[in-house]
Amino acid sequence: RLDAQTESMFPKISSDLRTATDKYLLNPVKDMINGLNCGFMAIAWQGWINSLCYQGVYGFREIASAFRMIGLTILGLALLMNLLWRRTVDNVNSDIYGRYVASEKE
Repeated sequence: RLDAQTESMFPKISSDLRTATDKYLLNPVKDMINGLNCGFMAIAWQGWINSLCYQGVYGFREIASAFRMIGLTILGLALLMNLLWRRTVDNVNSDIYGRYVASEKE
């Protein structure tokens, strides 16, 4: 019974579905596509040029400035760490040498 009912309703479902798809989906999309033109491209293109070229150059300059400051900070920290390490190594070596000399005198 279900197979017979399906076969009898298939043409109606197919035609109704085709009509609904055309009316509510394809026709509005076709109307929208037919109404489009390229007039918006000039405004959008100018905006893209402004953002990518003019504002982008300023951003790259700011990034370069930040990298320069980070590099100088790292250089200063490296020098400070070297001075601290050198003082610590000299103190340890002096202590070891002092103990060696003291043990030689005894």
